[in-house]
Amino acid sequence: MWPIKTRTVVLCKCSQASPFYLDIETLYEETDEDQVAGAVRRPIHMTSTPATLAGSGQGSPGEAVRLAREFLERVWRAPADLDAIDQLMAEDYVITSAGTVVRGRENFKAWVRRFHGLLEAANNEVLEVFSDASGERVVSRWICRGRNRGIFGLPDDQRNIEFTGIAIWRVRDGRLAECWVERSGLEAYRAHLGTIAS
Repeated sequence: MWPIKTRTVVLCKCSQASPFYLDIETLYEETDEDQVAGAVRRPIHMTSTPATLAGSGQGSPGEAVRLAREFLERVWRAPADLDAIDQLMAEDYVITSAGTVVRGRENFKAWVRRFHGLLEAANNEVLEVFSDASGERVVSRWICRGRNRGIFGLPDDQRNIEFTGIAIWRVRDGRLAECWVERSGLEAYRAHLGTIAS
């Protein structure tokens, strides 16, 4: 007797994550009981993989990664390309970083200008960028380096400084719509003060 294979695409939802689709393929053992109406088949193997459905509104993981990389290259490397913000970000873009929430593209541009004023010749080394299967969430790890002009409340000494960070974006309609950032600002602050003292 031959095994019986079924395939089902299901929408998964939970309170702590965005909805996503799974493509579930199940292999059943066929027995003589299968000839009896209402018999329950015994599954012998099951696999599940992320599924992207046409028309579901979900983006491409590759496109999400491209958006994040282009943003890091054009906006967080000196000189900052502020026009990239109009091209890559949603108009109602929101970023939460170090307890600060910045809303809207124009406010974000002003925030980026201030950042580059405090970190001269800023340069981002992108360590990793990856997306979930839906292309709705994209994550990056990076190291930011530059000359201190008052970053993190430090005295302006024009000495080199670096810190690590992780950013998580939400992608909507082909643009970066929201971002959450964690940076090693306190560690960088303490390390830099130590170099000044020495």
